[in-house]
Amino acid sequence: MITILCRVSERIDIFAPMGINPALTPLGADRCTAYVLESTTIDRTDITLRTIPRNAGYFPGLEHHPPTRFTLTDGPAVVHYAYPHAAHFTEEPDHLLAAYTLFEQLDQLADTTGRR
Repeated sequence: MITILCRVSERIDIFAPMGINPALTPLGADRCTAYVLESTTIDRTDITLRTIPRNAGYFPGLEHHPPTRFTLTDGPAVVHYAYPHAAHFTEEPDHLLAAYTLFEQLDQLADTTGRR
């Protein structure tokens, strides 16, 4: 399912505070942005990377599982929550609203140099 969403999505936004799941492929720097905590080492060149200051308050595992938002050409979006032994995909309005809000906040907090 992840590979299909990566292939057909118009836009992919990844909240990956500690790194990017290797299953997320193919991506593409022109349509994929990953938000990671500063000092996190990322060796992917197929994304646009934005760093989040550690004092921003977004840390993995405290309250939320880091989501990935797949924006589809002919639909709103699908939100993917990764769990240690499962995955949850949803188009529920509350989940979409939360994901859109999170990525808007991350965009405001993140380094804007567009490091790749």
